[in-house]
Amino acid sequence: MDATKLTTIISLLVALSIASDRLVDIIKGLVPRLNQQRPKSVEEGWRKAALQLLAVGAGINYRLVG
Repeated sequence: MDATKLTTIISLLVALSIASDRLVDIIKGLVPRLNQQRPKSVEEGWRKAALQLLAVGAGINYRLVG
């Protein structure tokens, strides 16, 4: 693999990461429950898991659409 292809792939992954992070932040703003840390560790674990699933879904969505 030459350097140009590698640079293109890395640039795409960085852009995808930033876009999915922004989408998750927007959703967190719309759903206050996801934006607030929970005092109980079990609830906080579920909140973090939901945010990770949102990030994965956003990444897959951007990859399929783009």
